[in-house]
Amino acid sequence: EDGRVSVRNLRHELNNKLKAAKEKGEIAEDDLKKLNAQSQKMTDIYIAKLDEGLAGKEKEIRTV
Repeated sequence: EDGRVSVRNLRHELNNKLKAAKEKGEIAEDDLKKLNAQSQKMTDIYIAKLDEGLAGKEKEIRTV
């Protein structure tokens, strides 16, 4: 669970930085939406990898 929270916190931090950049006029609204979507995809991928690793570890523990 801590790993998932860490990944989500990183996504949240990135989204805040992107929002600030948009407010400063450094990136366009369309770019903000694309980057937010990409950060969500990456979050989903890493959470899935964490879940896979956890499932494998749980299986390993149960067989011992």
